[in-house]
Amino acid sequence: MKKPERVLVVDNDAIALEFIGQLVEQAGHEFASVRYFRKFPKIHSTFGPTMIFADVQMPGFDGIEIARWLAEAGSTAPLIMMSDGNAIAEISAGLLSEIDAIYPTTVLRKPLNVLETTVILNYPLALNA
Repeated sequence: MKKPERVLVVDNDAIALEFIGQLVEQAGHEFASVRYFRKFPKIHSTFGPTMIFADVQMPGFDGIEIARWLAEAGSTAPLIMMSDGNAIAEISAGLLSEIDAIYPTTVLRKPLNVLETTVILNYPLALNA
C-alpha cells in the first residue's frame, strides 16, 4: 500500500480549507492547514508536507513569497497554486512564470474540480511528468 501524502493547504478562505481537507482525508492522506503566511513556516517545519496547495493571492502575501520560502527551505514537495478564474486572468503571466522559475508549480482554477484535485492527490508524481 502506498504511503499517505502529508498535504498542507494555505488559504485564507475557511470554506476552501474545509473542502480541500475533506478531499485529502477521503483520499486517505494526512491534512494540515494554515490561513496566514506568518504561521506557514512553523506548520511547514512541524508537519513536513509532501504536497502543498496554496492560494495564489491572499491578504498580505502572494504565491511568490510561498515559492521563495519553499526554495530557500530546500523543500521538494510539489506546489499546487490555486486561484479563481478571474485572478488567473488578472495575474500576469510573468508572475506565474516567476513563481515557476523559483519553484516548480501547477495551477488549479477555483472552485476546484473534485476529479482533478483527487487525481493530483492520488498521483502526485504525474505533476513532475
